[in-house]
Amino acid sequence: MKVRSNSSHSSSDERGAPVADVLVVGAGPTGLLLAGDLARSDVDVTVVERHDQESNLSRAFSVHARTMEELDARGLADELLRIGAPVPSLHPFGRITIDFSRLRTRFPFMLITPQWQVERLLLRRAGVNGLNWFWHEFREVDQRAVTVRAR
Repeated sequence: MKVRSNSSHSSSDERGAPVADVLVVGAGPTGLLLAGDLARSDVDVTVVERHDQESNLSRAFSVHARTMEELDARGLADELLRIGAPVPSLHPFGRITIDFSRLRTRFPFMLITPQWQVERLLLRRAGVNGLNWFWHEFREVDQRAVTVRAR
């Protein structure tokens, strides 16, 4: 899924550059979750990401119970459950057992799913809520008393 720039940006400066209340640099899971929450709250938010398409690489392979609870609070956990594989316990090195099934949560397991699937879910949620996108490498910031200019 390739995401295109959203041209419905509400304002621009004297040079035509976009103006937003919040700038999120990076479209990883943290940036996408934050941007989606802000957009849903009617905050004018823009995400700047240097890659022009989503990655098929993963820096993580699992989602833990507390993260699943946060996703559930946003209505996203059930969809992730359909595409992931719950693991109730681990036996690393054959000598110890990590038993997630004893956790007091709706998600007493570790969910195996690549990071790109989590990002895709968060990206879709953020886009539905009116997120603005610009594919550009963030290089510097100039912070003033009231404004911040990003390049």
